[in-house]
Amino acid sequence: MNEKKLNSIDWNQILNALQELTSSELARERMAELSPVKTPKEAKASFDEIFSALQLILSQERIHFLNLDSSVSWLPRIEKQATLKTLELKDIRSFLKEAHSLELLLQEDPDGHFARKASVDSNSIHEPISAIDHIISESGEIKTDASETLYNLYNEKKGLSQQLEKSLDRLVKENQMEPILQDRFVTNREGRWVIPVKSGMQHELPGIIHSSSHSKQTVFMEPQEVIPVNNRLKKVETEIEEEIERLLKEISLFLSQYHSQFLQLKEQLILADQRMAQAELTHKLQANPCQFKEDSISLFQLKHPSLVLQGDAVVPNELHLNSDQPVLILSGPNAGGKTVLLKSVGLAIHMARCGLPICANSESHVPFTENIYISVGDEQSVDENLSTFAAHLKDLNACLNATGNNNLVLIDEICGSTDPDEGGALARSFIEQYAKNKTFAIITSHLGLLKIGWDETSGVINGSLAYDSDSGSPTYKFISGISGQSQAIQTARRSGVQKDILDRAISLLSAEGREQLRKNDSIESLKSQLQVLLDQQREKNFLLNKEKEKYSKLIKEIEEESQKRIDQNIAQAKEKIDEMVTHARVNEIFKRQSDVETVKHNFPKVIKGSLSTEEVNSAENFSKKFPPGKTAYVSSLKQNAVIQSTPNAKGDVTVQAQSMRLQVHWTQIKDSSESKEISRKKGGRFQQRSTTFDVNQSDLDLRGQTIENGIETLEKHLDWSFKNDLDQFKVIHGHGTEALKKAIRSHLSRSTYVHSWQTGHSHSGGDGVTWVKLSD
Repeated sequence: MNEKKLNSIDWNQILNALQELTSSELARERMAELSPVKTPKEAKASFDEIFSALQLILSQERIHFLNLDSSVSWLPRIEKQATLKTLELKDIRSFLKEAHSLELLLQEDPDGHFARKASVDSNSIHEPISAIDHIISESGEIKTDASETLYNLYNEKKGLSQQLEKSLDRLVKENQMEPILQDRFVTNREGRWVIPVKSGMQHELPGIIHSSSHSKQTVFMEPQEVIPVNNRLKKVETEIEEEIERLLKEISLFLSQYHSQFLQLKEQLILADQRMAQAELTHKLQANPCQFKEDSISLFQLKHPSLVLQGDAVVPNELHLNSDQPVLILSGPNAGGKTVLLKSVGLAIHMARCGLPICANSESHVPFTENIYISVGDEQSVDENLSTFAAHLKDLNACLNATGNNNLVLIDEICGSTDPDEGGALARSFIEQYAKNKTFAIITSHLGLLKIGWDETSGVINGSLAYDSDSGSPTYKFISGISGQSQAIQTARRSGVQKDILDRAISLLSAEGREQLRKNDSIESLKSQLQVLLDQQREKNFLLNKEKEKYSKLIKEIEEESQKRIDQNIAQAKEKIDEMVTHARVNEIFKRQSDVETVKHNFPKVIKGSLSTEEVNSAENFSKKFPPGKTAYVSSLKQNAVIQSTPNAKGDVTVQAQSMRLQVHWTQIKDSSESKEISRKKGGRFQQRSTTFDVNQSDLDLRGQTIENGIETLEKHLDWSFKNDLDQFKVIHGHGTEALKKAIRSHLSRSTYVHSWQTGHSHSGGDGVTWVKLSD
């Protein structure tokens, strides 16, 4: 598409607005070359990225890439591995910090379309910044501690300078030096410290003459005693320059490894600058993304973007075309807005195919056009020896190449600069062919031949811009299906043409012309009334849609509330069912316990004699009978334990009972065989339980289980413990929300298996453990 043609529909004004909103020259140059994307998918992706960027800059802050342009100078030098200057390092660091600012901004919306498109490589930012910060200060000067060598050299230079200053100050202050000194001060000549001596007196001071004053009255001498120090100072300064040069070469070589990453960063920053500028323009225009449909154009609340930017009160319009009627002939009064509407449609379609949101409602849709053919304005060509009309015909002929819905034809005042009869006939012939080509076209005209004679099968519809006959001014409102009058006399009257001129013009009209003029006013009055009705209907439709949205929202809320109540009822029912199941299980347990007690009661009683044991009557005998490691019965604990030591001076022995380690007197310890006899005699009937059991096997770990599963597992373990004659076991449930712990202890309190329970001690699990002692 010819750039001049696009500019005739004010595309250049959009580009200028975008360029003004960019912060870098590189992005500004790219913006000037903004062109259509390849597919509707790419255009939609661009819409998403622009709106994603808009949300970020509205909620955060717009980043301005002020150092992006400097990359043009230092990037080629990095590629060549040239030794960079400190100013270039400063520019690179500023460039990278802007990239870091973009990185931080994108982190506010990591899943956004803009963030995914403009994301930057963190490693290519932070490591180079760290390396540069090590070398140069914020102001761009080499740091004195950039290396250990440089640090030592600067310290030496400082010491030598102080030494020189003291030596020279001492010399100029000595009384015997006063006759030969011109002034009592120290200065620098050619990088060496000197004192001013009167001309002719230099032989009185051993040293080297470096220069003299313009008057030749003073010579500047370096005293002999400071020459060695001055020599060393000069050498140190040279070594400092060499070290700085080494450091610059080293950092330059390091940065050259990032050349490709820096190139990518540059492109990302340019893209980000463009997208942010496009987002700002979208915000100013209150623009919206649109949909793409091949066979129709529907534009709601359409406005010309340039008028919006100027702050004018713009009248929005609505326009519809489809594949059956793709051609619109737009007529109406002069200065009534026909050309503005034509440009508005052209800009909307071109902006959409360039991936820019359009000045219309978000419900709008347009075809994704490949070509836009434009004939707007005076295109007279002196070089080609073409008149205005000839150049216009050339454009009309080129428009014949447009075939199909993916093309758009925009023609302002078709064949308007020639004889109306011939021009009308020629224009109608062109329009008929455009309709046959099934291409979308918007054509403005005052030619009467084009306002009539189009049937439903022609593919052409009329439309007009309304005119207020009462005020004598255009309303700029588009009315589809009705042609409009030019209103030349009315326009002249509105433009301030003298009354006698207007009266004379009316008198020159034929009787038919004067009658038509009267009818035109009547027609325009009817059109105005129609427009009012249309506006009222649109307002009603708008209110109906709002009510529809309101009730749709209400229905959705009712459905959500209903579902919420249903879920609550289900949860309550489930809770009741769980409670009923729990009660049923408790009853079953009681019944089973009763059956077990009946069976146990009917067991035959067998009484055996006491077991003979070797008498233990001293601590010494105890150690022989119960050496460490042997299992014995502890009467005070009423359970078996493992002997851990021999009796101490007090007669106490350390024992390990399950997870408890404690001391008991040796007299409380019996042979484990006695515990079996004692357990058999408990309650006057035989018991077949043993107090020795595998702690790990008897422990019950319920952590992570639900209350229902935990209680069920606990009940099974109680059965198992009873059958295996265990006296006690440990339940590990943890803390969590404490719901499981409370349920377990509540169940244990009701169980007929359980004699008692207690929480674990600090050394045996604490409150996250419950010890269960079984009934006899």
